[in-house]
Amino acid sequence: MDKINDLLEKVLTLCEQGFYKDAIKCVDKANKLIPNNTNSYYDMGNVYQRIGRYDKAIKCYKKAIELDPKNNKAYYYMGNAYSGNKYDKAIKCYKKAVELDPNNVKVYYCYHNMGFAYDCKGHYDKAIECYQKVIEIGTDAVYNNYHSIGIAYSKKGDYDEAIKYYEKAIESIPNTVRGYFCYNSEGVAYRRLGNYDETTKCNEIKPDVAGIYYSMAKTYLKIGNDDKAIECFQKDIELNHDGSMTDCYYIDMGNMYQQMGKYDEAIKCCDEAIKLNTNIKYVYFYRAAAKQKLQDYLGAIKDYNKLIEIAPYYFNVFDECIEAYKLLGDDEGAKMMKEKKEIAMKEYGDLPPF
Repeated sequence: MDKINDLLEKVLTLCEQGFYKDAIKCVDKANKLIPNNTNSYYDMGNVYQRIGRYDKAIKCYKKAIELDPKNNKAYYYMGNAYSGNKYDKAIKCYKKAVELDPNNVKVYYCYHNMGFAYDCKGHYDKAIECYQKVIEIGTDAVYNNYHSIGIAYSKKGDYDEAIKYYEKAIESIPNTVRGYFCYNSEGVAYRRLGNYDETTKCNEIKPDVAGIYYSMAKTYLKIGNDDKAIECFQKDIELNHDGSMTDCYYIDMGNMYQQMGKYDEAIKCCDEAIKLNTNIKYVYFYRAAAKQKLQDYLGAIKDYNKLIEIAPYYFNVFDECIEAYKLLGDDEGAKMMKEKKEIAMKEYGDLPPF
């Protein structure tokens, strides 16, 4: 049994590192040691869910439940797998998970996710009931549910009630990024009520905390104000002293520069992101694309190969690398990369594309 537990523990580690194919192989080994093990099917379901193969995840959870009808965790995660568009099935799973173990730590998530599913169906009163239940249970994350209740009331057109819950959400986490987003929601509700003075007050609240300017940058991107967007990215990098999200800010700012045709600046941003976090796979793809635009084909090939080394199941990266070899005039390199792609597709062909 210890060997089984060791294998299943390894599955978690492999998933965290992004080695999903190897994780699935570990689960298969565990199944061969003890056939029809509910935990093995449950873990395999979690792996498939991580890579977006919800159909396969659901089959695994169903098998885990068949082997152990009281497996409340399998019901919970199967609900998550259904929650993308099959809301009735998701709700049924969450209800069953709660019924099986009403004192489990996942109960909070069950009710919150159930509320989200009801919200997506347009059943706002039932969504509010679920969010209220989470608050009654008592968790540290009451903000999410107060805010969600406010949104549900807004969708119902009851803006006065929505504002009450936005205020409660703000009180629970004052002077934070999420609190600012709540002011934004509150401002929308006031605007719908025709109270433009209060709307203006809400919109003027912009505490200098990391994350605020990132949201503003995204807004400027949508309206096509590139220069303002870059200013906001730079401000957030300045404020984000602990660096917890700085790599993402650099990547987004690099993409912005790339769209503007400023490829040297884009590469600098990617360089900074990699210094902060070498495990972000797609940053190598973005940097390679910028280098290719500057006709630095060798540099692009180096980055494509780095990404292939980390994630050999991103088949479109092989195609980009083949193109870079062709632009360089290296037909042998292109042929070699094509052969590597064929090998990778045989090994990882059932994983989703990049």
